[in-house]
Amino acid sequence: RRSVVSALAPARRGSERGAEQDPGTRPGASREAAPMLPSNIAEQNSRKGSWYLLLLTAQNTSKTLLLRYAVRGHPQFLYSAAVLATEGLKLSLSLAWVLFSGGSLSSVIHFLIGEWRVFLRVLVPAGVYNFQQMLEFVALTRLEPHLFSVVVQSKLLTTALFTTLLLGRKLRPRQVVALVLLLIGVVFAQMRSGGRPAAKSATKPPSQGGASEPASTSIDSDTMIGILATLTIATLSGFAAVYTEAVLKQGVQSKAHSSDMLSYMQIQMALASLLVIGVFALVLDMPVIVEKGLWA
Repeated sequence: RRSVVSALAPARRGSERGAEQDPGTRPGASREAAPMLPSNIAEQNSRKGSWYLLLLTAQNTSKTLLLRYAVRGHPQFLYSAAVLATEGLKLSLSLAWVLFSGGSLSSVIHFLIGEWRVFLRVLVPAGVYNFQQMLEFVALTRLEPHLFSVVVQSKLLTTALFTTLLLGRKLRPRQVVALVLLLIGVVFAQMRSGGRPAAKSATKPPSQGGASEPASTSIDSDTMIGILATLTIATLSGFAAVYTEAVLKQGVQSKAHSSDMLSYMQIQMALASLLVIGVFALVLDMPVIVEKGLWA
């Protein structure tokens, strides 16, 4: 018996040393990774926010430049047809994302049927967004992209105002100061735009009598129309954003996961927009559509 115990003793001591060196092999030792600290989570969220901000900046800039390129000169297309194409593309991409992320057509149909009251309410912001998109064509045919980009940022001011009026939120002092500075910047941008066109054509070439004639103010009037259209876009954008938030707060009763809810809501908004702009095209652009077609 003593020989057996003496033979097993070195093996027992070796196993105890291994357990001390590798605590993960001891009974009850946790192999899970240490929980992430709040500072690390905040740092990751900050990085994601920076990337999202860069993507939004690239999106807004490219959108303005592409629209300006499309409407330069005399655009030969219907604004309603362009909005129909935009909303149709939005619907297709949102539906593809739902299917790619594990959803199905039956889940989309179930969502639309279950949330028909919300669909009726989103007809209002859908119509507002359609009108806003058509005004973008009007504005960019008369304004340079940089001026449009500056003036349209006044939507931050209108969004804050509608948030206070419709949702009852209060603005912090820093937010008020930032909005005031934004308003001052927009005013300065409009003042600079008012003088440039007139300076380019202050007088017309001399007529046959030798006297120079004052230039027409058509460029100034076009600039004013573009600025008014842009300010209307900013107002409609602020109202539609706050109204949509109010509709969402009143309650989407679907049991879909919160991460998938945005895609379903995009499908719903796109369908509402297609309905509104389709009625608009049939009522106002029907003669042109019959004569030349929708995409002519």
